[in-house]
Amino acid sequence: MARLLLTSSQVQIIASCIVVVLCTSALFISGYVIQQRTLRELRVAIKPRHTRPSPKVYLPEKFRTRTKELEDGSVVDIDTEADIEVRRQRLLIEVKETLPGAKLESADGNAALERNIELVKQLQSKVVEKMSTPEGHVEAPVKNHKPVSRAQRRKMIKNELQKLAHADEPAYYQRRMW
Repeated sequence: MARLLLTSSQVQIIASCIVVVLCTSALFISGYVIQQRTLRELRVAIKPRHTRPSPKVYLPEKFRTRTKELEDGSVVDIDTEADIEVRRQRLLIEVKETLPGAKLESADGNAALERNIELVKQLQSKVVEKMSTPEGHVEAPVKNHKPVSRAQRRKMIKNELQKLAHADEPAYYQRRMW
């Protein structure tokens, strides 16, 4: 059997290689640990929260309902003056079949019937009026009318844009038009 004898320079090279391999593996492992810790922190930061608050949506005042919870746990709607006024304006109209030759029961019934018919006609005229021309709407010219000049048309468009830009109700997420 031959014995393997190493010289001091060979031992020094082997020791240097072992130190380099150990240091390289230590650096690799520490880099891996740091990378995993950073990824874990990023995942926690990105992960959606379990108790995410619901987004608040703008709802105009006229569509909001006011409620109040009573001591017994029941929920009651609170009527505003506007709601009460709307209920007053609603009309219940009863249609009764009558025979052609039959007389009305009383003069009060006849007066009430005439009043109801008059109210219905007024409401119908208001509805037709609102449906025919919306507020701020410019009507198309009729064939018999003289066409509008370019300058007048520009002024009309400018006025309409100004009216739309300065509306009474807040228009959220509306592009500025003027």
